[in-house]
Amino acid sequence: MDQKQLQQLQQTLDIFLSRKKLILSCILLSTLAGLAVYLKTPKMYETTSLIMYQRQSINPTATAHGDDQPQTREMISTLTEQVTSRTNLEELITQFDLYPEMRAKLPMQDVVDRMRADYIKIKPEKGDVFKVILVGADQNKLVQVTNALTAKFIEEDLRFRAIRATETSSYVKDELDMAKVTLDKTEATLRDYKLQYYNEMPQQLQVNMARLNSLQDQYQNKQKNIQEFERMKLMLNEQVALRQQLIAQTNELEVSQPKEFNKEPELKISSEGHKTVSTQPSELDKLKLQLTSLRSKYTEKHPEVRRAIKLIDDLEKSETEAAATKAALLKQEPQIDSGKTPALPVAKDEPTKQASSKKNSLLQLNPQIEKMDLQLKDIDFNISISKKEGQEIIAEIGKYTRWVNNTPIREAEWSALTRDYEELKNHYENLVTKNLQAESTESLERRQKGSQFKVIDPAHFPEKPIKPNFIKIMLSAFFAGIVLGGGLAFALGSLADSFKTMPEIESFLKLPVLCAIPVIHSERLIRITRIKNLLWTLAFAFSFACLLGVVIYLWHKGSIIV
Repeated sequence: MDQKQLQQLQQTLDIFLSRKKLILSCILLSTLAGLAVYLKTPKMYETTSLIMYQRQSINPTATAHGDDQPQTREMISTLTEQVTSRTNLEELITQFDLYPEMRAKLPMQDVVDRMRADYIKIKPEKGDVFKVILVGADQNKLVQVTNALTAKFIEEDLRFRAIRATETSSYVKDELDMAKVTLDKTEATLRDYKLQYYNEMPQQLQVNMARLNSLQDQYQNKQKNIQEFERMKLMLNEQVALRQQLIAQTNELEVSQPKEFNKEPELKISSEGHKTVSTQPSELDKLKLQLTSLRSKYTEKHPEVRRAIKLIDDLEKSETEAAATKAALLKQEPQIDSGKTPALPVAKDEPTKQASSKKNSLLQLNPQIEKMDLQLKDIDFNISISKKEGQEIIAEIGKYTRWVNNTPIREAEWSALTRDYEELKNHYENLVTKNLQAESTESLERRQKGSQFKVIDPAHFPEKPIKPNFIKIMLSAFFAGIVLGGGLAFALGSLADSFKTMPEIESFLKLPVLCAIPVIHSERLIRITRIKNLLWTLAFAFSFACLLGVVIYLWHKGSIIV
C-alpha cells in the first residue's frame, strides 16, 4: 500500500471519528425504529399437521413403493385442489370467522385467494408423508382450522376413492360386457367356418396328404389286381378253347371214322416208343415260362405262384386225359412197324366200342370246362368289384386332392378371420382381471379397508411466531444505523471546504508548504470539550440502557418473542 492510499485511509478514519456522535445517533434511532416496526407488525404463527398415505396389503391394486410413488404424488395433488377449492375454504372462513377485516373490505373470492396463496401450504415429504401447513395470527383458530383442513383431506380422499372405485367398476364391467359380445361373435364365426371347412384347414394338410398317398397306393394295387385277373382270364379262356378244340376234334373223328375207318390217322412216335396224337404245347410252355418268371420274383407261397402251378397242373392233367383218350381210339387201328402198314382184320363191333370210349372222354372234359367257366365268372365278378372299388378310390382321391388344393385358400381366409381374434382375447382377459380388481377395490373402499390417509401428527398450538423475527429486525436496524451514520458522516466530510492535509493545500495553492502549525486550545476550551464529550457519552449510554430495558420489559410481557 503506497503513501497516497495510506493518507486516504487516514482521512476516512478521521472523518468517521470526527462524526462519531452522528453515527451513534443514527444507530440509536434506527434501533428504536426497528423495535417500533417489530411491535407494529402483526405476529404470524405457523402450525403443521403431518399426514401419511397408509397402504394396506390386502389392497389388490397396491404396487411396489417405487412404482406407486408418482401415483401417490398425483393423488395428493388432486386432493389438494379439492380441499383448497373455494367451497371448502369459504366454509372454513365462515365457520371460524377468519379474516373479518379483509372480508369487510374485500369480496369473498379475494379473501379465499389470499388464504389459498399466502396461508395454506401442502408440502410433500420423504416417502408417502406430506405436511399441511397453515399460517395465521390467531393461534387458537389456527389450530382448529388446520385440524379441520386435515379432516377435509381424509374426508375428500375417502369420498374420491369411493366414487372412483364405483365408477371404475361400472366402466370396466360395461367394457367387459361389450368385449364378451364381440368375442362371442368372433368365436361363433370361427367355429362355423372351421366346421364348414374342417377337412380343408391347414392343420389337416399332413393328414390329407398321407391319406391321398395311401389312396393312390390302393388304386395302383387295384389296377395291378385287375391286370392279374385279366391275365388269369386270358389263360382260362385259352384252356377252355383248347378243350373245346379237343372236343371238336373228337367229334370230327367220331363222325368221320365209320366212313373212313381204314384210313391211317396222323401218328407221332414219342420218345418212349408210344404212338400219340399230335397236339400244340405252346400254352403249356407259356405257363411254365410265366411260372419261372414269378418264382424269380416271389416265393412258393405267393398266391400268383400257386395259381400258376394249379393252372399248369390242370392243363397237364387235361392233356394227359386227352392223350389217353386218343390212345384208346388208336388201339383199334393197325400198329405201324418200320414204315410198313399191314392190313389187320377189323371186327364188326369195333366202331361201337370206339364211340363208347369217345363219349367217356367227352364226359371227362365237360366238367373241367364247366369248372373253368365258373372260375371265369368268379374272375369277371372280381374284376367288376375291383373296377367299382377303383372308381370309389378315384372319387376319394379327387375329394382329398380338392381339399389339399383348397388348403392355401382356407389358410389365407383363416388368417384374415383370426387377425384380430388374439387381440380381442387378450383384451377380454385383461378386462376380466381388471373387473375382479375393481370389484375387490370397491368392496374394500365400502368397508374402508383399502389404502387411505392417516393423521400421524395433528396440529399443535404454536408458541413462537414465524414473523416478525425480532433478532433479524433488530440486527437489520443496527446495521442500517451504522450504514446511515457512516454515509452521513462521509458525505458531510466530503462536502466540507477546509483543507485537511498538506497535499490538499499544495495542490490548491501550487506552492510548497514549508511548515505546519498545530491547533493549540486553551485549558478552558479543553475543559468544556471534555464536559461535552462526557455528557454525550452519558446520554448515549442512558439511551441504550433505556432501549435495553424496554426490550427486556416487553420480552417479559410477551410482546417480544425471541
